Amino acid sequence: MTPSSSLYPTLCTLFLSLISVDKIPNDALLLILIPPIILHGGYDLDKRVFFRNIGTILFLAFGGTLLAFVITGLGLYYSCQIPSVGVDLPMRESLSFGALVSASDPVVTLALFSNMSVDPTLYMLVFGESTLNDAVAVVLCHTFSDFDPDEFGVTTALWLLVQVASIFIGSVVIGVVVGLVAARLFVSTPLHTQPNLEIVMTLPFAYLTYYLAEGLSCSGIMAILTTAFVLSHYVSPSLTVHSRQALKEIIHALSFVCEAVIFMFLGLSPFAYAMVFSPVFIAISMGLIIGARIAVVYGLSSIANLWRRERIPASDMFVMFWGGLKGPISFGLALAFELEYRQLILGTTVFVVVFMVVFFGGTTYPIYNYLARRGTTQAIPASSSDSTSSANNDRFKVYDEQRLIPMFRRNTGCGMLDNVDTPLLSANGSSAHF
Repeated sequence: MTPSSSLYPTLCTLFLSLISVDKIPNDALLLILIPPIILHGGYDLDKRVFFRNIGTILFLAFGGTLLAFVITGLGLYYSCQIPSVGVDLPMRESLSFGALVSASDPVVTLALFSNMSVDPTLYMLVFGESTLNDAVAVVLCHTFSDFDPDEFGVTTALWLLVQVASIFIGSVVIGVVVGLVAARLFVSTPLHTQPNLEIVMTLPFAYLTYYLAEGLSCSGIMAILTTAFVLSHYVSPSLTVHSRQALKEIIHALSFVCEAVIFMFLGLSPFAYAMVFSPVFIAISMGLIIGARIAVVYGLSSIANLWRRERIPASDMFVMFWGGLKGPISFGLALAFELEYRQLILGTTVFVVVFMVVFFGGTTYPIYNYLARRGTTQAIPASSSDSTSSANNDRFKVYDEQRLIPMFRRNTGCGMLDNVDTPLLSANGSSAHF
């Protein structure tokens, strides 16, 4: 039985459960279905391109999410002061809604761009932003659920920035520690003599990272992405060839199943939860979300071009704007929304997610192909990067080869060029595989 076929009974069971979707806990979407998708995205990620653009990714993820939150939250609040809107949404609810729709979604991004032959730098900017902005969205949602507008000031704003930084650092530390523990386990034990046991022992570390990070009020998505980096770089070369290939297939199959269940969940949600749909409120929300996305992509990308050695072309900016979709993460946060106007917020979120996935997601690929045929998309070399990241990557490469690899990677007897599709941070921009 292949790894994919062994998951079909699980898919059928989850599908039958969705018939009574209202009985599924609100956090099941995030706690059960999200981790395999992020693990798959991080495990197969070209880390060389990711880290060579890390400055721009962080700038878009953190600055972009905060900018989108301000535009959407405050814009919605002041729009609702107009009597003809018909909804008098308080400041706290407006900012909370702005927080949960401010971040682009990694699940939809992976489902959309992973099957498109886009430039690797463009893909990395979109995927990296959608993954790392989870830390900002989590802090904003948790903060403004207990928000008192009368107490907001400079101190509160500074405290928000400290929380975002602490969640980011904490999530990365948790992911690295769990990943290195797993790597050390494979080095110090004879798991390579039991290929099936190798696979069984690898997958639980992904869920362990996610649950540990969420339990410590950090970002599970960021933590599991970091663990995926470590697993693919250190653990994968320690596996036997059979286990290595089987693990990649299993991770891919799990991701496919979870994506399918998530979108079935979204499709059935309007029939399972009490929702309120206000056409005027939805139209205003959509306009603010799209306007905020335009400001984030074109405004911050233009600023990032000031320090990048290779500029982000306008055509790529358009694809980043068009493909920056909302998805299951926003829906999961909306399910946990316990403030007044919950039904309105939930209904609006579902409409926004479904509309953006169907319309924007469905037209991204044709638009990209049209731009490619016209020659307006520029193929940015994989070595293009932020001006300061290459030297840091080169220093890490030397330290990694001298200190970390001997400690956390088992010597398979095939040398460093074993058949592992895990690119290292290369000094010259070429692919270095293990």
